[in-house]
Amino acid sequence: MAFLRHGEFGDVAPASRLLSLLLCLSLSPLGARGSGDSAAGLLPPYDGLYHSGVRAYFAEDWDQAAEMIEKSLSTRAELLRTRRLCHDSCATEGALSRLDRLGGSLWELAVWGGLQRRAECLSYCLRGKVAPAALAPVSMETLQDFHSKTPYNYLQVTYYKLNRMDRAAAAAHTFYVSNPSHLEMRNNLQKYRRMKGVKEEAFQDRESEKHWALYDSAMQAEGSSNWLQAAKDWRECVNETLATTDKCRAQCAGEGLPPDTHQSEPTEGLYERVAVLSLYLLSCRQSCVSLVAIRPGRISPMEDFLPFLLEHLHLAEFKAGLLQEAVSSVRALLLFTPEDQDSLSNLQIYLQTLGGDVADSSEPREDISHYVTRSLAEKELLYFASENLGFNFTDPDLWTPENIIPQSLREARRAEREELNNRE
Repeated sequence: MAFLRHGEFGDVAPASRLLSLLLCLSLSPLGARGSGDSAAGLLPPYDGLYHSGVRAYFAEDWDQAAEMIEKSLSTRAELLRTRRLCHDSCATEGALSRLDRLGGSLWELAVWGGLQRRAECLSYCLRGKVAPAALAPVSMETLQDFHSKTPYNYLQVTYYKLNRMDRAAAAAHTFYVSNPSHLEMRNNLQKYRRMKGVKEEAFQDRESEKHWALYDSAMQAEGSSNWLQAAKDWRECVNETLATTDKCRAQCAGEGLPPDTHQSEPTEGLYERVAVLSLYLLSCRQSCVSLVAIRPGRISPMEDFLPFLLEHLHLAEFKAGLLQEAVSSVRALLLFTPEDQDSLSNLQIYLQTLGGDVADSSEPREDISHYVTRSLAEKELLYFASENLGFNFTDPDLWTPENIIPQSLREARRAEREELNNRE
């Protein structure tokens, strides 16, 4: 479907069409926190398991603490996987392919009908696998614990008390990777390394992110001028980064909303409440760009991470003699920065080297093209809301074209970029 620019709302009320566009991009089902136990075979609330484990920890019931905290970790991982699978399987439900031909109330009815079908698909998919109580957002404190790997801090002590030192070392290492300034855990790791019987392979990150492992491998291959291996690793790193970003985006409806979005002012109407919720969902999905670009143990993300990967990819492919692939990759990079002179010069070199029809057939990667189109559509709505509704949106990308940003916000955007450049 075509996304409309500011002021191009035709014969449909602006608020109504804006809401519908927001919903097209953002709608996902939200569960309601229940009080009963999970039905047999359905995933239970992982926060309940975690809290049971923490209570057992402070009661020094080490076996129970280990069991409950481990269950909370595995249950959360399965919940995230299930959300992602349901999100993918329902992606085509309620497809809105002919909206541009409709006008007035028919346009809005088509939007709401399509959204209802997709919501029903998602709800049906999740209800068959997840207990109702497990679908509701958990507290921000619990989310923060899992994001900071706090469960592994508890597990490190618990397994130490149970004299299971290999597991204690793995838990300590997993926590320390995300918290490298934690001096006590660093000391604990040194003690585990000196312990007799604790093998080196025990020191593994139980939640290692594959795209960062590929990143390190690609950098190493580049350093040794192994260009074929570098090209392979960079390509897999790009693929894994896209997949990790999509996994993050699929979780936003379940875990990406601040608590105050579930409470509305009594004076707010349906349109206002749904619009606010939809904007938070879109903002969360945009923030996945930053989350995926933060190395474990770091605070700040790598700026324009995906363009950075594509730049290394096309150079490695060229040096490895993979010229057609290099053309496709540099054209993908130009989707982010179409006026970048270095990339344009590289493209000309690649095309001249290839020559003929072969060069013309090397189009940008379809998944990158989709990524850019989707991102720009979301940014356009979020910037519109920022300018007209006072919504607070922080753009995670430096590559965002200026024409997407409203005139009134461009100066502030330029000031942010200049401040960032001065820091560098």
